[in-house]
Amino acid sequence: MDEMPYFVELTTWLAERGIAVPHPMQDRNGIALKSLKQRPTLIQPRFTGGHLAQLTPDHCAQIGQALARFHNAGNDFYMQRQAHRGVFWWRRESAVIASQLPPEDAELLRNEVALFDTLREEASDLPMGAIHGDLFFDNALFDGDTLSAIIDLYNACTGYLLYDLAIVANDWCVNPDGSIDSERKTPCCRHMPQNGLSRAVSIKPGHN
Repeated sequence: MDEMPYFVELTTWLAERGIAVPHPMQDRNGIALKSLKQRPTLIQPRFTGGHLAQLTPDHCAQIGQALARFHNAGNDFYMQRQAHRGVFWWRRESAVIASQLPPEDAELLRNEVALFDTLREEASDLPMGAIHGDLFFDNALFDGDTLSAIIDLYNACTGYLLYDLAIVANDWCVNPDGSIDSERKTPCCRHMPQNGLSRAVSIKPGHN
């Protein structure tokens, strides 16, 4: 329950700025976070729509614009949260896993972690803020062909905005063979910072 206040405050902040995300309802005393059977409990509005079976360039344009609005709305959000699978996690877990791998595989893993650390140092000038952290296409709802909500913000944290862009570019705009579909990428990335676009479509994040 320690991290729940972050999600309560962030979703409330975003909703107040017109971003369609599940936000908590407050009681008459302004309290949103409750406890039910010793578990944190929130009451949230239900959005219309569902998941799409096939993505079109128009769907990708809508999520690109919505993500830009999400980032702008969260630009001056006053709380911070470390990603639960961020730098400390990958350093710790990779060390544990490497000890159980054959030498060649262990060396490959260590090299990849070192490359991630180098990338972080080189990316110090990239904009940071409140990010969704998990905006795969099944975390958006469409009512017909219109985006109705962005859901599942429990991976939200303070991070590089580019990470959100990389997830969207590589999930919403990808072909079955792993290549990027330019007809979907172009409208999706229209609102992305141009200095980060090439990096966004070259990072291959995994689905948690």
